[in-house]
Amino acid sequence: MASASSRLLAGMLFGTALMLPARAEPPGPSVVEWREDLAFILDTLVEVHPDPFARVTQGELRAAASALDADLPGLEQHQIVGRLIELVALVADGHTSLQPTGKYGFRGWFPLRFYDFEDGLFVIVARPSQADLIGSEVLRVGGFTAKEALARVMRLVAADNLHGKRSDAGLFLSSPDALHALGIIDASDALELELKTPAGDTRSVTVERIDGEYGISWFWRANGGPPESKYVTAFAAEETPLHLRHQTPYTDIYWFEYLKASGTLFCQISGFWDHGDESFGEFNRRMWNAVDRHRPRRFVLDVRYHGGGDGGMVNQLVHEFIKREWLNREGQIFVIMGRRTFSSAVMAVGAMKGHTQAIFVGEPMAAGLNHFGDSRSFSLPNSGMDLDVSSLYWQVGHPADTSRTFSPQVPAVPRSEDYFAGRDPALSAILQDRARTVPQLFRTAGSKAALEGYEAMREANPGIGWWQPFSWDEINLVGYEFLAAKRLADARAAFRLNTRVYPTKWEVWDSLGEACMESGQFEEARAHYRHSLELNPGNYNAVEMLERLASPP
Repeated sequence: MASASSRLLAGMLFGTALMLPARAEPPGPSVVEWREDLAFILDTLVEVHPDPFARVTQGELRAAASALDADLPGLEQHQIVGRLIELVALVADGHTSLQPTGKYGFRGWFPLRFYDFEDGLFVIVARPSQADLIGSEVLRVGGFTAKEALARVMRLVAADNLHGKRSDAGLFLSSPDALHALGIIDASDALELELKTPAGDTRSVTVERIDGEYGISWFWRANGGPPESKYVTAFAAEETPLHLRHQTPYTDIYWFEYLKASGTLFCQISGFWDHGDESFGEFNRRMWNAVDRHRPRRFVLDVRYHGGGDGGMVNQLVHEFIKREWLNREGQIFVIMGRRTFSSAVMAVGAMKGHTQAIFVGEPMAAGLNHFGDSRSFSLPNSGMDLDVSSLYWQVGHPADTSRTFSPQVPAVPRSEDYFAGRDPALSAILQDRARTVPQLFRTAGSKAALEGYEAMREANPGIGWWQPFSWDEINLVGYEFLAAKRLADARAAFRLNTRVYPTKWEVWDSLGEACMESGQFEEARAHYRHSLELNPGNYNAVEMLERLASPP
């Protein structure tokens, strides 16, 4: 039942919206019925979502709904669907979305799959007759540059952050109705592309749509193609990289392999639910029997394509790491994560972070450790489309953590040249012992190696603004360990790096001041304490230290 506040909101939006257009209605719901669906969406968001206005203001949502209400008479059916999807996506929650499925949703596909690599948008899947398009960079989509088209498509993607939007943008780039609704293409029966081939030539191609019911299940697997179409990928079956071997429809969503040459147990989980002839519990027991038999040097848990499932299965997995002290040590457990890591996979990452010595490698996740989830599903009363709305707020991380993502300590960004060459930067870094955190390097190899490692990771991943190599308090702890051990040069190096990464944190300048004072570098200590005091005038420790430094011994 609608709450008083939600009925008031709907009434304010739709109280004057009963004038019918003087033209024949398109097939499907009438304008009045679409308005009822729109009101149902707003009511449901207010009633079910724990905090629907956490990331969008009520005024912004009202304005978008009012604009759609006014435009309804002049919109085609698929344009209405697109606008409704865009409205729900404003909530900026990956668990709260409108699916354009069913009788009145989107129809058909362009039989291509695109991926937004760090160095551009590329074709990664095509039908056999256009297999030569695979590996080509997309320069223009319809009348727009690839960057402009991506920006428009992302308006339809319900996601917690930009990484989640980048993950799912490819789905709508393959949708004729979505591209036409967004004004990217003029007609929904053909897609005009300008491509740069692997040989460096520029060519224009036309891709015709195929008809069929819109469904998103194919997109859950990272190496599959649209339904109703035979397709080929960038790799022959025997040449498919390890991380993509089980990423086509109907293949295993959880599997493992022991890589004897490197002493590595590689386990990939792409969903938490029972699949095929082996339940997850049975798989988990079989895998840990193999772990105990092989006693691997490393355990790699790959959840980069894990889109969710039953969060109750997380503990089944994580408890097994905790039981094995011989394995749960720094430098032996690695978690590969990425922009598709979402929902219960986020819970798994949070549990691994909290209870194991795992090192995290790859890209940021599609949500933060604290996130909305546990969607409830509803059918819109007239169009019948599926509306999912979060019903809970999960605190997997610290209660004060408001970040909408979680960054790996070791970045490994997918680039097109690595992908099409079959290279996996994340797994390669692990197997080549390059997946070492900055705090780990400080402790095991000293400040020179730690600073060199930091610079190497930064230079190997240019242009990424999301990388957080360590938390400020984590590296502060390392610095104080050095101070206690009288390793003053290492302590200064650790604290100084902290000021580079977190220049606005008064605490890191205070700590650097202490290290300089302990080292007899009194002028530098005074400068750092003063800066700490500028950032936080309430830092009474800095006041006391500056008084002491006024007449140093």
